Amino acid sequence: MNRANILFLAASPLVDYQDRPVSPLNLEDEIRQVCRWMENVDRSAVLTVEWGVPATLLGLLTRRRFDILHFFGHGSPDGQLAWEDGYGALFPLTADDLKGLLAACGGAGIRLVFLAACHSAALAQSLTEPESPTSSQ
Repeated sequence: MNRANILFLAASPLVDYQDRPVSPLNLEDEIRQVCRWMENVDRSAVLTVEWGVPATLLGLLTRRRFDILHFFGHGSPDGQLAWEDGYGALFPLTADDLKGLLAACGGAGIRLVFLAACHSAALAQSLTEPESPTSSQ
């Protein structure tokens, strides 16, 4: 049986749009929980941990294939995930943005997207919905 490749993206921006501090997340605890889960699975797995920066995701997905994408970060009530901009500031990402990043890499083999973020249920649901064709009139 092939090893599962898991991409764990963590985002904990330091400041929001108005340069106000954002509550830090416990990244170490989340990674420990994922590793504990991996010990209980009857399949070997490789865990790659990176910061949740869209350019990082795009770069990784063009170079490697992953079975699982696990995002750990903040979410907002308006359906956005709080990624980082590469400098520690908040970079909002919608479901459509995430779909676009994945589509740009042909999905990169990802079969499961796990969102560990507040307010992410609606966003997760919209990730499973097929794209609707645009109508031209």
